[in-house]
Amino acid sequence: MQPSSQAEGSPDELEKHPGGSLDDLFCPYSEGMSENDVSHISQGRKPWRRLIQLRCKSAPVASEPKPVLSLSAAAHSAETPTWLPSWQRSEIHRRLMTLCEWLDNHLDKPARVENTSRDSRLVTVFDSLAYRVDYKNHRIVSGTQIDGHFKPDNAVFEVGRPLSSPFWLLPILKNLDLACADQGDIFFETTLMDDLAHWLSGTAYRLLLRNPVFQNFRRNKLPRMLKIPKDIYGIALAARPRPVGPLIDSRTLNDVWHNEKTFRQIARENPQLLPLMSAFVEQIHPGQKIYSKDPVLTLKKCFRDSGLSDAAWRYLIRHGSRLFRIPWEITAGQAPLEVAIRYLEALESAGLPPPPPPTIVKALLHGYSQHHLTDAYIDEGLLETVDPVVLRAGFMEADRHRREGTMEGFAEEFLGVCWWSEGLPDCLDNNQSKAGWKWFVRQWLEEEEANVLLEDTEPLYWITQLDEFQMGRMSVVPLSSSESLIRESLAMRNCLQTYIEDCANGRFEVYSVRETTTGKRKGCIGLRQDSHDFWSIADVKGFANSPPIGEVEKIAYELFKRMQEIED
Repeated sequence: MQPSSQAEGSPDELEKHPGGSLDDLFCPYSEGMSENDVSHISQGRKPWRRLIQLRCKSAPVASEPKPVLSLSAAAHSAETPTWLPSWQRSEIHRRLMTLCEWLDNHLDKPARVENTSRDSRLVTVFDSLAYRVDYKNHRIVSGTQIDGHFKPDNAVFEVGRPLSSPFWLLPILKNLDLACADQGDIFFETTLMDDLAHWLSGTAYRLLLRNPVFQNFRRNKLPRMLKIPKDIYGIALAARPRPVGPLIDSRTLNDVWHNEKTFRQIARENPQLLPLMSAFVEQIHPGQKIYSKDPVLTLKKCFRDSGLSDAAWRYLIRHGSRLFRIPWEITAGQAPLEVAIRYLEALESAGLPPPPPPTIVKALLHGYSQHHLTDAYIDEGLLETVDPVVLRAGFMEADRHRREGTMEGFAEEFLGVCWWSEGLPDCLDNNQSKAGWKWFVRQWLEEEEANVLLEDTEPLYWITQLDEFQMGRMSVVPLSSSESLIRESLAMRNCLQTYIEDCANGRFEVYSVRETTTGKRKGCIGLRQDSHDFWSIADVKGFANSPPIGEVEKIAYELFKRMQEIED
Protein backbone atom coordinates (compact mmCIF):
# COMPACT_ATOMS: atom_id res chain seq x y z
CA MET A 1 0.00 0.00 0.00
CA GLN A 2 1.34 3.43 -0.84
CA PRO A 3 2.02 5.75 2.12
CA SER A 4 -0.61 8.29 3.01
CA SER A 5 0.02 11.87 4.03
CA GLN A 6 0.15 12.65 7.74
CA ALA A 7 -0.68 16.33 7.37
CA GLU A 8 -4.00 17.74 8.50
CA GLY A 9 -6.23 19.50 6.00
CA SER A 10 -9.08 21.80 6.85
CA PRO A 11 -12.56 20.26 6.94
CA ASP A 12 -13.81 22.85 4.48
CA GLU A 13 -11.26 21.62 1.93
CA LEU A 14 -12.23 18.03 2.62
CA GLU A 15 -15.87 18.86 2.01
CA LYS A 16 -15.00 20.35 -1.37
CA HIS A 17 -13.11 17.23 -2.44
CA PRO A 18 -15.40 14.31 -1.51
CA GLY A 19 -14.15 12.11 -4.28
CA GLY A 20 -10.44 12.88 -4.01
CA SER A 21 -7.74 11.11 -2.07
CA LEU A 22 -6.14 12.45 1.07
CA ASP A 23 -2.79 12.56 -0.71
CA ASP A 24 -4.28 14.90 -3.31
CA LEU A 25 -5.94 17.00 -0.66
CA PHE A 26 -2.85 17.50 1.46
CA CYS A 27 -0.57 18.28 -1.48
CA PRO A 28 1.50 21.39 -0.64
CA TYR A 29 0.60 22.88 -4.03
CA SER A 30 -3.15 22.77 -3.35
CA GLU A 31 -3.38 26.56 -3.56
CA GLY A 32 -3.42 26.33 -7.33
CA MET A 33 0.34 26.64 -7.77
CA SER A 34 2.30 24.11 -9.79
CA GLU A 35 5.35 22.38 -8.38
CA ASN A 36 7.58 24.01 -10.97
CA ASP A 37 6.46 27.45 -9.83
CA VAL A 38 7.41 26.75 -6.24
CA SER A 39 10.75 25.03 -6.76
CA HIS A 40 12.46 28.15 -8.10
CA ILE A 41 10.86 30.82 -5.91
CA SER A 42 14.08 32.00 -4.27
CA GLN A 43 16.25 31.84 -7.36
CA GLY A 44 17.15 34.73 -9.61
CA ARG A 45 18.42 38.20 -8.87
CA LYS A 46 15.21 40.06 -9.64
CA PRO A 47 12.75 40.02 -6.74
CA TRP A 48 9.75 41.04 -8.85
CA ARG A 49 10.25 37.89 -10.96
CA ARG A 50 9.84 35.84 -7.79
CA LEU A 51 6.67 37.81 -7.06
CA ILE A 52 5.28 36.75 -10.45
CA GLN A 53 6.19 33.12 -9.72
CA LEU A 54 4.25 33.26 -6.46
CA ARG A 55 1.00 34.32 -8.06
CA CYS A 56 -1.47 31.51 -7.62
CA LYS A 57 -3.29 30.03 -10.54
CA SER A 58 -7.06 30.01 -10.28
CA ALA A 59 -8.36 26.59 -9.30
CA PRO A 60 -11.61 25.18 -10.67
CA VAL A 61 -14.62 25.61 -8.42
CA ALA A 62 -15.78 22.28 -7.03
CA SER A 63 -19.46 21.39 -7.17
CA GLU A 64 -21.35 21.08 -3.89
CA PRO A 65 -21.39 17.39 -2.82
CA LYS A 66 -24.66 15.68 -1.95
CA PRO A 67 -25.36 15.15 1.75
CA VAL A 68 -24.78 11.70 3.20
CA LEU A 69 -27.56 10.57 5.55
CA SER A 70 -26.28 7.01 6.02
CA LEU A 71 -22.52 6.43 6.18
CA SER A 72 -22.80 2.68 5.64
CA ALA A 73 -25.00 3.12 2.58
CA ALA A 74 -22.57 5.61 1.06
CA ALA A 75 -19.61 3.36 1.91
CA HIS A 76 -20.94 0.66 -0.43
CA SER A 77 -19.71 2.64 -3.45
CA ALA A 78 -16.33 3.63 -1.95
CA GLU A 79 -13.37 2.85 -4.16
CA THR A 80 -10.72 0.75 -2.44
CA PRO A 81 -6.98 1.19 -3.12
CA THR A 82 -6.23 -0.20 -6.56
CA TRP A 83 -2.69 -1.28 -5.68
CA LEU A 84 -4.01 -4.00 -3.35
CA PRO A 85 -4.90 -7.51 -4.56
CA SER A 86 -8.61 -8.25 -4.87
CA TRP A 87 -8.89 -10.29 -1.66
CA GLN A 88 -7.30 -7.50 0.39
CA ARG A 89 -9.55 -4.93 -1.30
CA SER A 90 -12.58 -6.94 -0.27
CA GLU A 91 -11.32 -7.11 3.31
CA ILE A 92 -10.56 -3.39 3.56
CA HIS A 93 -14.03 -2.63 2.16
CA ARG A 94 -15.61 -4.90 4.80
CA ARG A 95 -13.75 -3.05 7.53
CA LEU A 96 -14.89 0.29 6.14
CA MET A 97 -18.49 -0.93 6.28
CA THR A 98 -18.00 -2.04 9.89
CA LEU A 99 -16.59 1.35 10.84
CA CYS A 100 -19.37 3.28 9.08
CA GLU A 101 -22.11 1.11 10.65
CA TRP A 102 -20.57 1.79 14.08
CA LEU A 103 -20.51 5.53 13.40
CA ASP A 104 -24.13 5.47 12.17
CA ASN A 105 -25.17 3.87 15.46
CA HIS A 106 -23.38 6.55 17.51
CA LEU A 107 -24.38 9.68 15.56
CA ASP A 108 -27.57 10.10 17.63
CA LYS A 109 -25.47 10.50 20.78
CA PRO A 110 -21.87 11.10 19.71
CA ALA A 111 -20.57 12.56 22.97
CA ARG A 112 -21.03 12.32 26.71
CA VAL A 113 -19.98 14.67 29.50
CA GLU A 114 -18.57 13.54 32.83
CA ASN A 115 -17.87 16.01 35.64
CA THR A 116 -14.72 14.46 37.07
CA SER A 117 -14.56 17.05 39.86
CA ARG A 118 -16.10 20.35 40.85
CA ASP A 119 -13.65 22.25 38.64
CA SER A 120 -13.18 19.93 35.66
CA ARG A 121 -15.08 17.91 33.12
CA LEU A 122 -14.31 15.20 30.61
CA VAL A 123 -16.02 15.29 27.22
CA THR A 124 -15.73 11.96 25.39
CA VAL A 125 -16.47 11.90 21.66
CA PHE A 126 -17.38 8.65 19.87
CA ASP A 127 -15.79 6.70 22.74
CA SER A 128 -12.38 7.52 21.30
CA LEU A 129 -11.38 11.17 21.55
CA ALA A 130 -11.70 13.06 24.84
CA TYR A 131 -11.27 16.64 26.02
CA ARG A 132 -10.44 17.40 29.65
CA VAL A 133 -11.38 20.96 30.64
CA ASP A 134 -9.71 22.18 33.85
CA TYR A 135 -11.54 25.30 35.02
CA LYS A 136 -9.31 25.71 38.06
CA ASN A 137 -5.98 25.70 36.22
CA HIS A 138 -7.48 27.32 33.11
CA ARG A 139 -6.46 24.66 30.63
CA ILE A 140 -7.96 22.29 28.07
CA VAL A 141 -6.17 19.16 26.88
CA SER A 142 -7.09 16.42 24.47
CA GLY A 143 -6.41 12.73 24.62
CA THR A 144 -7.68 9.33 23.57
CA GLN A 145 -10.04 6.84 25.16
CA ILE A 146 -8.69 3.33 24.78
CA ASP A 147 -10.69 0.62 26.54
CA GLY A 148 -12.32 3.23 28.75
CA HIS A 149 -9.10 4.87 29.94
CA PHE A 150 -8.25 8.52 29.16
CA LYS A 151 -4.71 9.05 27.94
CA PRO A 152 -3.80 12.76 27.51
CA ASP A 153 -1.39 13.91 24.85
CA ASN A 154 0.52 17.13 24.17
CA ALA A 155 -1.00 17.76 20.76
CA VAL A 156 -2.24 21.18 19.66
CA PHE A 157 -5.83 20.74 18.49
CA GLU A 158 -8.67 22.80 17.08
CA VAL A 159 -11.20 24.21 19.56
CA GLY A 160 -13.34 26.53 17.43
CA ARG A 161 -14.15 23.78 14.94
CA PRO A 162 -13.33 20.51 16.74
CA LEU A 163 -12.74 17.24 14.92
CA SER A 164 -11.01 19.11 12.11
CA SER A 165 -9.04 16.11 10.84
CA PRO A 166 -9.62 12.36 10.39
CA PHE A 167 -7.04 11.32 12.97
CA TRP A 168 -9.46 11.25 15.92
CA LEU A 169 -10.94 8.15 14.24
CA LEU A 170 -7.73 6.14 14.77
CA PRO A 171 -8.57 5.15 18.40
CA ILE A 172 -11.96 3.90 17.17
CA LEU A 173 -10.20 1.64 14.69
CA LYS A 174 -8.04 0.33 17.50
CA ASN A 175 -11.02 -0.24 19.81
CA LEU A 176 -12.86 -2.11 17.03
CA ASP A 177 -9.73 -4.12 16.07
CA LEU A 178 -9.97 -2.83 12.51
CA ALA A 179 -6.36 -1.65 12.29
CA CYS A 180 -4.36 -2.78 15.29
CA ALA A 181 -0.70 -3.52 14.64
CA ASP A 182 -0.11 -4.60 18.25
CA GLN A 183 -2.17 -7.78 17.93
CA GLY A 184 -1.14 -8.68 14.39
CA ASP A 185 -3.41 -9.12 11.39
CA ILE A 186 -3.89 -12.18 9.22
CA PHE A 187 -4.92 -10.12 6.18
CA PHE A 188 -2.33 -7.32 6.19
CA GLU A 189 1.36 -7.13 6.94
CA THR A 190 2.48 -4.99 9.88
CA THR A 191 4.14 -2.52 7.50
CA LEU A 192 0.76 -1.78 5.90
CA MET A 193 -1.19 -1.18 9.11
CA ASP A 194 -0.57 2.58 9.27
CA ASP A 195 -1.64 3.03 5.67
CA LEU A 196 -4.69 0.87 6.26
CA ALA A 197 -5.68 2.96 9.31
CA HIS A 198 -5.28 6.25 7.47
CA TRP A 199 -7.25 5.08 4.46
CA LEU A 200 -10.13 3.88 6.65
CA SER A 201 -10.18 7.02 8.80
CA GLY A 202 -9.81 9.37 5.84
CA THR A 203 -12.56 7.73 3.79
CA ALA A 204 -14.97 7.63 6.72
CA TYR A 205 -14.18 11.23 7.64
CA ARG A 206 -15.00 12.51 4.16
CA LEU A 207 -18.37 10.83 4.45
CA LEU A 208 -18.90 12.30 7.93
CA LEU A 209 -18.27 15.82 6.62
CA ARG A 210 -21.21 15.38 4.26
CA ASN A 211 -23.46 14.23 7.11
CA PRO A 212 -25.70 17.08 8.44
CA VAL A 213 -25.95 15.56 11.92
CA PHE A 214 -22.18 15.34 12.31
CA GLN A 215 -21.66 18.84 10.95
CA ASN A 216 -24.14 20.31 13.43
CA PHE A 217 -22.45 18.39 16.23
CA ARG A 218 -18.95 19.54 15.24
CA ARG A 219 -19.84 23.17 14.69
CA ASN A 220 -22.40 23.80 17.44
CA LYS A 221 -23.01 21.10 20.03
CA LEU A 222 -19.47 20.00 20.81
CA PRO A 223 -18.01 23.52 21.33
CA ARG A 224 -20.90 24.25 23.74
CA MET A 225 -20.16 21.03 25.66
CA LEU A 226 -16.64 22.29 26.41
CA LYS A 227 -18.11 25.29 28.25
CA ILE A 228 -15.14 27.59 27.69
CA PRO A 229 -15.91 30.99 29.29
CA LYS A 230 -17.34 33.16 26.52
CA ASP A 231 -15.30 36.26 27.37
CA ILE A 232 -12.05 34.26 27.41
CA TYR A 233 -13.01 32.64 24.13
CA GLY A 234 -13.71 36.07 22.60
CA ILE A 235 -10.38 37.50 23.79
CA ALA A 236 -8.58 34.43 22.42
CA LEU A 237 -10.22 34.90 19.03
CA ALA A 238 -9.06 38.54 18.96
CA ALA A 239 -5.55 37.52 20.07
CA ARG A 240 -4.81 35.18 17.17
CA PRO A 241 -1.76 36.38 15.18
CA ARG A 242 -2.92 34.37 12.18
CA PRO A 243 -6.75 34.35 12.27
CA VAL A 244 -8.66 31.98 9.99
CA GLY A 245 -12.43 32.30 10.29
CA PRO A 246 -13.74 30.83 13.56
CA LEU A 247 -10.74 28.52 13.99
CA ILE A 248 -8.70 28.76 17.18
CA ASP A 249 -6.08 26.28 18.32
CA SER A 250 -5.71 25.00 21.87
CA ARG A 251 -2.27 26.60 22.33
CA THR A 252 -3.65 30.11 21.79
CA LEU A 253 -6.72 29.47 23.93
CA ASN A 254 -4.66 28.00 26.77
CA ASP A 255 -2.14 30.86 26.63
CA VAL A 256 -4.92 33.43 26.92
CA TRP A 257 -6.82 31.50 29.60
CA HIS A 258 -3.72 30.76 31.66
CA ASN A 259 -2.67 34.45 31.49
CA GLU A 260 -6.22 35.72 31.89
CA LYS A 261 -5.33 38.79 33.97
CA THR A 262 -2.70 39.94 31.46
CA PHE A 263 -4.94 39.54 28.42
CA ARG A 264 -7.92 41.17 30.11
CA GLN A 265 -5.77 44.20 30.91
CA ILE A 266 -4.51 44.40 27.32
CA ALA A 267 -8.10 44.06 26.04
CA ARG A 268 -9.13 47.04 28.20
CA GLU A 269 -6.16 49.31 27.56
CA ASN A 270 -5.10 48.57 23.97
CA PRO A 271 -6.94 45.69 22.27
CA GLN A 272 -4.90 46.27 19.09
CA LEU A 273 -1.94 44.69 20.91
CA LEU A 274 -3.71 41.42 21.74
CA PRO A 275 -2.18 39.44 18.82
CA LEU A 276 1.23 40.82 19.70
CA MET A 277 0.87 39.74 23.33
CA SER A 278 -0.20 36.30 22.11
CA ALA A 279 2.93 36.18 19.93
CA PHE A 280 5.01 37.15 22.97
CA VAL A 281 3.45 34.43 25.15
CA GLU A 282 3.91 31.86 22.39
CA GLN A 283 7.69 32.15 22.55
CA ILE A 284 7.88 31.29 26.27
CA HIS A 285 7.50 27.78 27.69
CA PRO A 286 3.94 26.39 27.45
CA GLY A 287 2.12 26.81 30.74
CA GLN A 288 4.45 29.53 32.01
CA LYS A 289 2.61 32.50 33.41
CA ILE A 290 3.37 36.19 32.86
CA TYR A 291 3.63 38.14 36.08
CA SER A 292 3.57 41.83 35.20
CA LYS A 293 1.60 44.77 36.50
CA ASP A 294 2.03 46.48 33.13
CA PRO A 295 1.97 43.96 30.24
CA VAL A 296 2.29 46.75 27.66
CA LEU A 297 5.55 47.78 29.32
CA THR A 298 6.67 44.15 29.13
CA LEU A 299 6.04 44.17 25.39
CA LYS A 300 7.90 47.45 25.02
CA LYS A 301 10.93 46.07 26.85
CA CYS A 302 10.94 43.05 24.54
CA PHE A 303 10.98 45.25 21.44
CA ARG A 304 13.51 47.71 22.85
CA ASP A 305 15.81 44.87 23.89
CA SER A 306 15.73 43.61 20.29
CA GLY A 307 17.34 46.89 19.17
CA LEU A 308 14.28 48.87 18.08
CA SER A 309 14.01 52.54 19.02
CA ASP A 310 11.42 54.39 21.10
CA ALA A 311 10.15 55.90 17.86
CA ALA A 312 9.55 52.40 16.46
CA TRP A 313 7.60 51.46 19.61
CA ARG A 314 5.44 54.60 19.39
CA TYR A 315 4.84 53.77 15.72
CA LEU A 316 3.72 50.28 16.75
CA ILE A 317 1.41 51.61 19.48
CA ARG A 318 -0.20 53.99 16.99
CA HIS A 319 -0.87 51.39 14.30
CA GLY A 320 -1.30 48.27 16.42
CA SER A 321 -0.87 44.63 15.43
CA ARG A 322 -2.52 45.27 12.06
CA LEU A 323 0.99 46.21 10.91
CA PHE A 324 1.87 42.53 10.97
CA ARG A 325 -1.29 41.03 9.51
CA ILE A 326 0.24 40.32 6.10
CA PRO A 327 3.71 39.34 7.39
CA TRP A 328 2.10 36.85 9.79
CA GLU A 329 -0.18 35.56 7.05
CA ILE A 330 2.61 34.62 4.63
CA THR A 331 5.16 33.33 7.18
CA ALA A 332 3.16 30.44 8.60
CA GLY A 333 6.20 28.44 9.69
CA GLN A 334 7.97 31.24 11.59
CA ALA A 335 7.40 32.47 15.16
CA PRO A 336 5.07 35.50 14.96
CA LEU A 337 7.10 37.56 17.46
CA GLU A 338 10.26 37.09 15.39
CA VAL A 339 8.35 38.10 12.26
CA ALA A 340 7.02 41.25 13.97
CA ILE A 341 10.44 42.36 15.20
CA ARG A 342 12.21 41.80 11.89
CA TYR A 343 9.48 43.45 9.85
CA LEU A 344 9.43 46.48 12.17
CA GLU A 345 13.23 46.72 11.84
CA ALA A 346 12.80 46.95 8.07
CA LEU A 347 10.21 49.73 8.44
CA GLU A 348 12.49 51.59 10.84
CA SER A 349 15.34 51.45 8.32
CA ALA A 350 13.01 53.34 5.95
CA GLY A 351 12.21 56.02 8.52
CA LEU A 352 8.90 54.49 9.73
CA PRO A 353 6.74 55.45 6.73
CA PRO A 354 2.94 55.10 6.57
CA PRO A 355 2.01 51.40 6.83
CA PRO A 356 2.60 49.91 3.36
CA PRO A 357 -0.39 48.54 1.41
CA PRO A 358 -0.84 44.74 1.52
CA THR A 359 0.30 44.25 -2.08
CA ILE A 360 3.59 45.99 -1.35
CA VAL A 361 4.15 44.03 1.87
CA LYS A 362 3.56 40.74 0.05
CA ALA A 363 5.83 41.80 -2.80
CA LEU A 364 8.67 42.77 -0.46
CA LEU A 365 8.49 39.74 1.78
CA HIS A 366 8.19 37.29 -1.08
CA GLY A 367 10.87 39.10 -3.09
CA TYR A 368 13.44 39.41 -0.28
CA SER A 369 12.84 36.29 1.84
CA GLN A 370 13.70 32.65 1.66
CA HIS A 371 10.83 30.22 1.18
CA HIS A 372 9.68 26.82 2.24
CA LEU A 373 7.12 25.90 -0.39
CA THR A 374 4.86 28.99 -0.44
CA ASP A 375 5.68 30.26 3.08
CA ALA A 376 8.21 33.07 3.40
CA TYR A 377 10.86 33.14 6.12
CA ILE A 378 12.05 36.60 7.18
CA ASP A 379 15.78 36.61 7.87
CA GLU A 380 17.57 39.05 10.12
CA GLY A 381 18.46 42.23 8.22
CA LEU A 382 15.49 42.15 5.89
CA LEU A 383 15.88 44.78 3.13
CA GLU A 384 19.31 45.89 4.43
CA THR A 385 20.64 45.64 0.86
CA VAL A 386 18.08 48.18 -0.37
CA ASP A 387 19.05 51.85 -0.20
CA PRO A 388 17.04 53.35 2.71
CA VAL A 389 16.31 56.55 0.78
CA VAL A 390 14.88 54.55 -2.12
CA LEU A 391 12.93 52.31 0.26
CA ARG A 392 11.29 55.23 2.03
CA ALA A 393 10.52 56.97 -1.28
CA GLY A 394 8.89 53.75 -2.48
CA PHE A 395 6.76 53.43 0.65
CA MET A 396 5.63 57.06 0.33
CA GLU A 397 4.78 56.55 -3.34
CA ALA A 398 2.88 53.36 -2.44
CA ASP A 399 0.86 55.32 0.13
CA ARG A 400 0.01 57.92 -2.53
CA HIS A 401 -1.14 55.20 -4.93
CA ARG A 402 -3.20 53.64 -2.15
CA ARG A 403 -4.99 56.91 -1.42
CA GLU A 404 -5.63 57.52 -5.12
CA GLY A 405 -6.71 53.93 -5.80
CA THR A 406 -4.01 53.32 -8.42
CA MET A 407 -2.11 50.42 -6.85
CA GLU A 408 -2.47 48.07 -9.83
CA GLY A 409 0.93 47.26 -11.31
CA PHE A 410 2.87 49.35 -8.81
CA ALA A 411 4.30 46.38 -6.87
CA GLU A 412 6.56 45.30 -9.74
CA GLU A 413 7.74 48.88 -10.27
CA PHE A 414 8.45 49.15 -6.54
CA LEU A 415 10.50 45.94 -6.49
CA GLY A 416 12.32 46.93 -9.66
CA VAL A 417 13.53 50.19 -8.13
CA CYS A 418 14.55 48.38 -4.93
CA TRP A 419 16.58 45.93 -7.00
CA TRP A 420 18.23 48.80 -8.89
CA SER A 421 19.25 50.44 -5.59
CA GLU A 422 20.95 47.23 -4.45
CA GLY A 423 23.53 47.59 -7.22
CA LEU A 424 24.51 51.18 -6.45
CA PRO A 425 28.27 51.38 -5.73
CA ASP A 426 27.78 54.27 -3.29
CA CYS A 427 24.96 55.82 -1.31
CA LEU A 428 22.83 58.35 -3.15
CA ASP A 429 24.07 61.94 -2.83
CA ASN A 430 21.81 64.82 -1.79
CA ASN A 431 20.81 65.73 -5.33
CA GLN A 432 19.99 62.12 -6.22
CA SER A 433 18.06 61.65 -2.99
CA LYS A 434 15.95 64.68 -3.80
CA ALA A 435 15.38 63.63 -7.42
CA GLY A 436 12.22 61.76 -6.46
CA TRP A 437 10.53 58.53 -7.35
CA LYS A 438 10.20 59.18 -11.10
CA TRP A 439 13.95 59.59 -11.40
CA PHE A 440 14.47 56.32 -9.51
CA VAL A 441 12.11 54.57 -11.92
CA ARG A 442 14.04 55.91 -14.92
CA GLN A 443 17.30 54.63 -13.45
CA TRP A 444 15.76 51.19 -12.90
CA LEU A 445 14.44 51.03 -16.48
CA GLU A 446 17.84 52.06 -17.82
CA GLU A 447 19.46 49.34 -15.73
CA GLU A 448 16.97 46.81 -17.05
CA GLU A 449 17.67 47.90 -20.61
CA ALA A 450 21.40 47.65 -19.97
CA ASN A 451 21.03 44.15 -18.61
CA VAL A 452 19.08 43.06 -21.67
CA LEU A 453 21.85 44.36 -23.92
CA LEU A 454 24.59 42.88 -21.75
CA GLU A 455 22.97 39.45 -21.83
CA ASP A 456 23.02 39.56 -25.65
CA THR A 457 26.57 40.95 -25.91
CA GLU A 458 29.83 39.06 -25.51
CA PRO A 459 31.82 40.67 -22.66
CA LEU A 460 34.92 42.32 -24.14
CA TYR A 461 37.78 44.30 -22.57
CA TRP A 462 40.55 46.45 -24.07
CA ILE A 463 43.36 48.79 -23.07
CA THR A 464 43.01 52.50 -23.83
CA GLN A 465 45.85 54.86 -24.73
CA LEU A 466 45.13 57.17 -21.79
CA ASP A 467 44.25 56.61 -18.16
CA GLU A 468 41.64 58.60 -16.23
CA PHE A 469 42.63 62.19 -15.51
CA GLN A 470 41.09 65.41 -14.23
CA MET A 471 40.83 68.76 -15.95
CA GLY A 472 39.32 71.57 -13.93
CA ARG A 473 36.13 70.39 -12.30
CA MET A 474 35.76 67.49 -14.75
CA SER A 475 37.04 63.93 -14.80
CA VAL A 476 37.87 62.17 -18.05
CA VAL A 477 37.05 58.44 -17.79
CA PRO A 478 38.22 55.99 -20.50
CA LEU A 479 35.64 53.35 -21.43
CA SER A 480 37.56 50.06 -21.61
CA SER A 481 34.88 47.37 -21.77
CA SER A 482 31.73 46.47 -23.63
CA GLU A 483 29.70 46.90 -20.42
CA SER A 484 30.98 50.43 -19.75
CA LEU A 485 30.28 51.40 -23.36
CA ILE A 486 26.70 50.05 -23.23
CA ARG A 487 25.97 51.81 -19.93
CA GLU A 488 27.38 55.08 -21.24
CA SER A 489 25.30 54.74 -24.39
CA LEU A 490 22.09 54.25 -22.40
CA ALA A 491 22.85 57.00 -19.92
CA MET A 492 23.69 59.54 -22.65
CA ARG A 493 21.02 58.32 -25.09
CA ASN A 494 23.35 57.78 -28.05
CA CYS A 495 24.63 54.90 -30.20
CA LEU A 496 28.01 54.25 -28.59
CA GLN A 497 27.26 50.53 -28.21
CA THR A 498 27.65 50.18 -31.97
CA TYR A 499 31.38 50.93 -31.58
CA ILE A 500 32.15 47.91 -29.36
CA GLU A 501 33.88 45.95 -32.12
CA ASP A 502 35.98 48.95 -33.24
CA CYS A 503 37.03 49.62 -29.63
CA ALA A 504 37.96 45.97 -29.08
CA ASN A 505 40.12 46.09 -32.24
CA GLY A 506 41.94 49.14 -30.89
CA ARG A 507 40.85 51.45 -33.74
CA PHE A 508 38.43 53.56 -31.70
CA GLU A 509 38.38 54.94 -28.17
CA VAL A 510 35.65 56.66 -26.16
CA TYR A 511 36.11 58.94 -23.14
CA SER A 512 33.31 60.02 -20.79
CA VAL A 513 33.43 63.53 -19.34
CA ARG A 514 31.88 63.72 -15.85
CA GLU A 515 31.69 66.16 -12.97
CA THR A 516 34.29 65.08 -10.44
CA THR A 517 32.17 65.79 -7.36
CA THR A 518 28.83 64.33 -8.49
CA GLY A 519 29.79 61.87 -11.24
CA LYS A 520 27.17 63.45 -13.52
CA ARG A 521 27.90 62.83 -17.19
CA LYS A 522 28.44 65.92 -19.34
CA GLY A 523 29.55 64.53 -22.68
CA CYS A 524 31.29 61.82 -24.71
CA ILE A 525 34.38 62.12 -26.88
CA GLY A 526 35.25 59.59 -29.58
CA LEU A 527 38.68 59.30 -31.22
CA ARG A 528 39.50 57.18 -34.27
CA GLN A 529 42.83 55.81 -35.50
CA ASP A 530 43.29 55.86 -39.26
CA SER A 531 45.32 53.55 -41.47
CA HIS A 532 48.45 55.61 -40.77
CA ASP A 533 48.00 55.15 -37.00
CA PHE A 534 47.05 58.79 -36.63
CA TRP A 535 44.44 59.63 -33.95
CA SER A 536 41.77 62.21 -34.72
CA ILE A 537 38.60 63.41 -33.02
CA ALA A 538 35.66 61.49 -34.49
CA ASP A 539 32.83 63.08 -32.49
CA VAL A 540 32.06 65.21 -29.44
CA LYS A 541 28.49 65.07 -28.13
CA GLY A 542 26.40 65.92 -25.08
CA PHE A 543 23.24 64.21 -23.85
CA ALA A 544 21.15 62.68 -26.67
CA ASN A 545 23.73 63.83 -29.27
CA SER A 546 23.21 67.48 -28.36
CA PRO A 547 26.03 70.01 -28.91
CA PRO A 548 28.65 69.78 -26.10
CA ILE A 549 29.23 72.48 -23.52
CA GLY A 550 32.43 74.54 -23.70
CA GLU A 551 34.30 72.50 -21.10
CA VAL A 552 33.72 69.29 -23.01
CA GLU A 553 35.10 70.86 -26.20
CA LYS A 554 38.21 72.00 -24.35
CA ILE A 555 38.73 68.50 -22.98
CA ALA A 556 38.35 67.10 -26.52
CA TYR A 557 41.25 69.28 -27.71
CA GLU A 558 43.27 68.24 -24.64
CA LEU A 559 42.60 64.59 -25.47
CA PHE A 560 43.69 65.13 -29.07
CA LYS A 561 46.87 66.82 -27.85
CA ARG A 562 47.73 64.00 -25.45
CA MET A 563 47.13 61.35 -28.10
CA GLN A 564 49.63 63.11 -30.41
CA GLU A 565 52.18 63.19 -27.64
CA ILE A 566 51.84 59.43 -27.31
CA GLU A 567 52.56 59.08 -31.03
CA ASP A 568 55.68 61.19 -30.72
